[in-house]
Amino acid sequence: MNNKPLFHIASVSPDSTLLSRIVEAIQQKREESRLWRVRIFATSAALSVVALVPVVESLISSLRNSNFSTYLSLLFSDGGFFFTIWKDICASLLESLPVIAVMGTLALVGVLLWSLRSMVRFMNNSPIRTA
Repeated sequence: MNNKPLFHIASVSPDSTLLSRIVEAIQQKREESRLWRVRIFATSAALSVVALVPVVESLISSLRNSNFSTYLSLLFSDGGFFFTIWKDICASLLESLPVIAVMGTLALVGVLLWSLRSMVRFMNNSPIRTA
């Protein structure tokens, strides 16, 4: 009988630099991903700043057109008068407040702050921890 195995599998050893090349390629892909994220958040922040200008102008004109400042001045003109009819004054303030313009302004400010936070987070390459 022949004691030779049917198949002979030669031992293969990988190249000695293979691990370092793999790790380097992974780090390069992570760096590219980080840079793309920074670019996206920077673009988002720039667009929200550009969009914030007309939205704030719209908010200011809406506040001028409504009687919000008139009702608000009652609060500071006579404190005793305000406390006698405070429910009516508060209802008038809420009715005259341009809610849509305020919501649009706050939404754009939120997007701007979120974009800046994310951009700084990816630039530093360290996660921001929240308590």
